Amino acid sequence: MSEFKKKLLITGGAGFIGSNFINYIHRCYPDYKILLLDALTYAGNLDNISPALKSNCHFEFFHGNITHPDLVGKLVARRILSFTLPQSRM
Repeated sequence: MSEFKKKLLITGGAGFIGSNFINYIHRCYPDYKILLLDALTYAGNLDNISPALKSNCHFEFFHGNITHPDLVGKLVARRILSFTLPQSRM
């Protein structure tokens, strides 16, 4: 059995809304694994993510976006819940 209760894939999570959502999830559900997929464009910045979360095994960052089918397929194959929080149009 996995050491994490749930795994969440959050796309666009390094922007203002997404990072606040990620930090909230980490505070409320510290045993969840958070996978962040973000292109880090003008709105995204990893400094928005809590240092406590970034420094433990409950967080993984992947550079890219949902238009990269190989990367998304690899992440979705991990049996996760997915949240999309885009800051801009694609």
